[in-house]
Amino acid sequence: MGTSTAVAVRGEISDAPLPAKLNGGGISELLTLPQAMALIEPSLPDDVSYRELVATVMLQAKNSPEILECTPLSIVTAVRNALATGLTIGETVHLVAFNNKVSRRNEPDRWEKHLQHLIHYRGLIQLIIASGAVRDVDARVVFEKDEFEVSYGPSGTLWHKPWGDTKTRGKPIGAYTVFYLPFGRSKWLYMHLGDASTEGTIEYIRQKYSKKYKSGTCPLWYMVKTVIRQLAKLSVQDRRMAKALAAVREDEAIELEAPTEAPALPAPEDYGSPDTPALPSGDRPANVTTDGEEMMAEDVLMPMGRSKGKRLGDLETKDLEGAAAWCREKGKYADLVEVIGVVLANRASAVNGESLFPEDEQQPPFQMD
Repeated sequence: MGTSTAVAVRGEISDAPLPAKLNGGGISELLTLPQAMALIEPSLPDDVSYRELVATVMLQAKNSPEILECTPLSIVTAVRNALATGLTIGETVHLVAFNNKVSRRNEPDRWEKHLQHLIHYRGLIQLIIASGAVRDVDARVVFEKDEFEVSYGPSGTLWHKPWGDTKTRGKPIGAYTVFYLPFGRSKWLYMHLGDASTEGTIEYIRQKYSKKYKSGTCPLWYMVKTVIRQLAKLSVQDRRMAKALAAVREDEAIELEAPTEAPALPAPEDYGSPDTPALPSGDRPANVTTDGEEMMAEDVLMPMGRSKGKRLGDLETKDLEGAAAWCREKGKYADLVEVIGVVLANRASAVNGESLFPEDEQQPPFQMD
C-alpha cells in the first residue's frame, strides 16, 4: 500500500494511516476506508448520506481530473473541511487542487498537488446572511457600456443601469457588493478591475497574491468574490458575523499567497437613511456610535493627529495618502493600505468621469473554473 502518514485535520491528529497515493479504486476506495469515514462522517449533514457524498466527490474529480493527482491526506482533509462550512460541495463550496512545494531536511524540494476547499462567492453570501448581522447581499459586475453614477459624502448615492444587450455590454471594468443591514442601512464597496500595477484594484490583488488564478482574463466570479471578501473584512465586527468572517479569512488564506489581517474598519462608504433609529447600547460594540457608524481604528490614523472620529470616506486625499505611507513605514495594516487604494481609485475614477457600477439585471452564473 506504500508509505502511510498521520491524518491532520484543523489541528486534530489521528493515528489512523492513509495511503500515500491513490490506489486503483480511486476516490471511492479512499473515502470508504474506515479511517477516512471516521474523520468525515461527524461533519456530514443529517440529510446527506455517505454514499451521496462519495458520489458528489467522484463527480468533482471527473470534472477536475487534477483532484486524482492530489495526496489522499489532502483529499480527506478537504472533504471534511468543506462539509464543516455547512455549504454544499459542488455548488457553494468547491474542491480545488493546488501545487504545494514540499521541503524536508536533507531532501530536495519537490511539488505535490494538495486538495483544498474554496468557497464560491454564493457560499460567502449564504454564510454572511446566515449570521443574522446582514439581511441581504447583492454583488454585481460593471461593464463598459453600462450606465453608472456614484457620488460620495453624507448623501452619497449609487445608481446603475445595465446595457440592454448582455452580449454587447463590452468588457468588465469593476465589481461591487452591497450589504443590506438592519434599520434600513447599507454598506457598499466598489473596486475597479484596474491592472497589476495599481494598488486597490482587483487585478492588483489577483496578480500579486493569487496562488492559482493569475493567468488569463480575470474571471467574473473572481471579481465578485474579491469585493465580497473585502467588504466582509471591513464591516462592523458584529459577534454574529464571527463564523462567516472566519470562513472568509480561511478561504482567503487558502487562495492567496499572503493573506493579511486588518483592524476593524468601515467600508469606504456607509450610508443610512436620515431617520435611522439609534442602536441600543447593548447591541453595539464600543467603537460604533449610536447611529451605527463605525469609527476608524485610532491606533492606525491618530499618529497623523487629524483623524479622530472620522471614517475613510471623510478624510481628504492627502490624509489618506499620509495614512498609507505611515502604514508602509511601520510595516503593518496591509489591508488598510489596500482599502485606501480603493478609495483613492474611486475618487480618481469619479473625477475622470469614468463609468463605474451594476444593479438589478440577471447576470450569467459565475463558474469556479
